Amino acid sequence: MRLQLTQLLLLLQRQEDVDAATAARDTRIVRVVRHLHDHYREHVDLGELAALFFVSRHHLAREFRRHTGTSVISYVNDLRIDQAQRTLVETEQPIGQIAEQVGFGTITHFNRVFRDRTGRTPRAVRAERPVAPGR
Repeated sequence: MRLQLTQLLLLLQRQEDVDAATAARDTRIVRVVRHLHDHYREHVDLGELAALFFVSRHHLAREFRRHTGTSVISYVNDLRIDQAQRTLVETEQPIGQIAEQVGFGTITHFNRVFRDRTGRTPRAVRAERPVAPGR
């Protein structure tokens, strides 16, 4: 009986260790996502991001995809395009300025990613926005 109790306690301890490791990984990914939301306008380098969170590039890429279903760069581009769409509809800023503001290095790259993500061009999105009274 004592042996069975010891085995049960060891099994519970192992499960607790596994749960703690899983929670630590989950917490790390939450912190990475929060960091990306705060810094999506900046250049994102997977190696630098991994170093910031004390993991390898490969480990970060694998864990990020496992938790979010997408790559780090794809996630960042989605954040950038979401913000660009809001800015296109809410302001009169030039499209090139918006591209730069949300973190794209060139307007060509911005236009390509925007079209790939939305199926429309930035110019078309702006043209389709509702007209506010007095505009």
